[in-house]
Amino acid sequence: MLPSDTSQGETAGFAEAAVRPAEAFYSSDLREFILPYGVVRQAPNPDETLLDFWQTTYEAGADLAGWERQSLAWDGPKKPK
Repeated sequence: MLPSDTSQGETAGFAEAAVRPAEAFYSSDLREFILPYGVVRQAPNPDETLLDFWQTTYEAGADLAGWERQSLAWDGPKKPK
C-alpha cells in the first residue's frame, strides 16, 4: 500500500508530515504532496531539491505506514565473486 493509497484509507498523519523543501505542500484534493515546478526550476541545485522532496515524502509515508525500510533499501548492484 502506498502512503496515499485511498483504497485502504490514507495513512494517518501523512497529510501533516514535515517534508522538504518548505515550499512543498499537501493537496487534500489530490491526496498527495506537491512540489511546484517553479520551486525546482529556481532552486540553486534543482536535482538536490527534487531528490530531497522525494526522499522526505518517502520517509514520511514509509515510517507512518510501518514499512520495514531497512529491508527495502537497495545498496546497488552486487559485485561478482
